[in-house]
Amino acid sequence: MGRKKEIFVYTIVNNGFFEGEQNHIAIDIVKNWCARCGLHFGQGMGQGTGEMVGSLKKVPLGRGPLKNTSRALQEITENILSRRSAPPLFVRPNFPRFVWYFMGTHSGWNMRARKNGLTRKDLLKRPSEADRH
Repeated sequence: MGRKKEIFVYTIVNNGFFEGEQNHIAIDIVKNWCARCGLHFGQGMGQGTGEMVGSLKKVPLGRGPLKNTSRALQEITENILSRRSAPPLFVRPNFPRFVWYFMGTHSGWNMRARKNGLTRKDLLKRPSEADRH
């Protein structure tokens, strides 16, 4: 039989929090899975503001808010092609956190609530004891 080929695993994890560092647990899970399966963990990339990234389809990679994402994708691509391991990469967008928060709150949650017939007052209500069980 031929020599067994070593398998490297690379992962990209996306979440809706601003910080890509919030993905460290998911990357650690993949790293542990690799160890249990006898595979090599190559590298992980944690992308923050995942929901927002999907709405930036017209923004060229490497520009504006996607500048950090582009650099991280370039690095992980080079490591995949050369079958190298490297520390995880954590990516935040290239714009202020308050802008992300404003857009998510006013253009995201509030707009979806209105489409579902809810008011701002409905969103601020505390659930009753009966609703919690």
